Amino acid sequence: ATTNFKRPDKNNLVIYELWVHAFSPKRSFKAVTERLDYLQNLGVNAIEFMPLCEFEGNLSWGYNPNHYFAIDKAYGSEADFKTLVDECHKRGIAVIVDMVLNHVTGNSPHVKLYGGPEKLSDNPYFNDKQHLPHSDDFFEDWSHVNYVKSYISKALVHWLKEYKVDGFRLDLSHGICTTTCSGRTGILEYYYNEVKKA
Repeated sequence: ATTNFKRPDKNNLVIYELWVHAFSPKRSFKAVTERLDYLQNLGVNAIEFMPLCEFEGNLSWGYNPNHYFAIDKAYGSEADFKTLVDECHKRGIAVIVDMVLNHVTGNSPHVKLYGGPEKLSDNPYFNDKQHLPHSDDFFEDWSHVNYVKSYISKALVHWLKEYKVDGFRLDLSHGICTTTCSGRTGILEYYYNEVKKA
């Protein structure tokens, strides 16, 4: 609803990293909304939410995603999050969302499509566990080939347009690779350009 929000200067951000689960005993978007005056009084002008995409279980930091287009059920509804973003913007606070683009869990439809985690060598969207291009082995490692890049960029744009978030923090960015990490910079530039176009 807030149409006149002006993002704070990116060179002068006071960022509060926030895990919804730990911020309030109520552990919800509504509870965060109720405490925004507290954050504003601290001088915060940006909140970086730890991952909000659908993850496995109900208690997690969110670094085990399985669906990028869905907000996790543990924190409340999409409407609750939209209200939270709007209330942040009313106070001049930007909203940054931590996105985990290196990997997803075995419950991701992209993993299940080709027989699950034990069949990654047959799955064109993931790197085989035996031949990971980097040293951090978490869940199922995306190979950022063209289809994957298209899917992920659409997810990022979805968060920008649907929820009006202002930016992203990319977790484990050194692992955003194809079968090698030599083209990592180009992949990150691709995501940057797709987001800037939105």
